[in-house]
Amino acid sequence: MKVNRIGTGAIWAIISVTGMTIIGELVKPVKDVLAAATGHHWITKSVLAVIVFLLIAVTGRKKTLSDKGAYVLGMKVAVAVIVCIIALFAFFVWEFLK
Repeated sequence: MKVNRIGTGAIWAIISVTGMTIIGELVKPVKDVLAAATGHHWITKSVLAVIVFLLIAVTGRKKTLSDKGAYVLGMKVAVAVIVCIIALFAFFVWEFLK
């Protein structure tokens, strides 16, 4: 099963959206640039996430994974999602309590 590039692309797309969100909230000019590019900052983040995903999925290292390897990669994607959710939640709670 050749999912290594897809899983890795998904992880980096998740991380990139999380990073852009936090940086955009901390640095207003970054959010303004994201908004100016497509009309809304979330559209730009989505487009950039798709680009990150595709670049890694297309150009990444091809590797056939065993069922166990695919499971481990799936768990890495799940961990990336959970960590990024916690990071965003913690960031917005911190911003709210400031």
